[in-house]
Amino acid sequence: MKKIVLIVCVIATSCKTIECDPFPNVPFFSYEKNQKCQFISDNDALTFTVTEFHGSEAYSFKSNCDCECDLYASVRLENQNIIISGESSIDLNVNFQYIIQQSDDVLNTFSFSIRNKSAIDTIISNKENPTYTWMRFSSDKGFYGFGNDKVEYILK
Repeated sequence: MKKIVLIVCVIATSCKTIECDPFPNVPFFSYEKNQKCQFISDNDALTFTVTEFHGSEAYSFKSNCDCECDLYASVRLENQNIIISGESSIDLNVNFQYIIQQSDDVLNTFSFSIRNKSAIDTIISNKENPTYTWMRFSSDKGFYGFGNDKVEYILK
């Protein structure tokens, strides 16, 4: 019985409190509800409204391991025809997934990670659906363009 009490005491005292910050205000995933985002092409403009934005809030937990905090945010941009939803999580890397859809039809999904939180400016390509085959992303602007072989929309 003394052995069980000793084990419980060791386990209880070895737990530490991990304090987690909220999802940070970072340029690559910075949105506000009702914000307008206009993407322009050579002869067209698409204006989206941020209808939802949520970032993880500060929290704490007790643990006896070297655990990391789960930082997470999601956003939804809408116009009359197109919905763009995005998610970001931060750990050793910064991870993203964006989905472009019309009504309930998913037009394309773009997933990628920034390794070691390094600076990038890149085009993520996915040719599964010809409607939108690529997305532009940079670590200082975030998602700032999308298109296909015939049209390119860039954030104004």
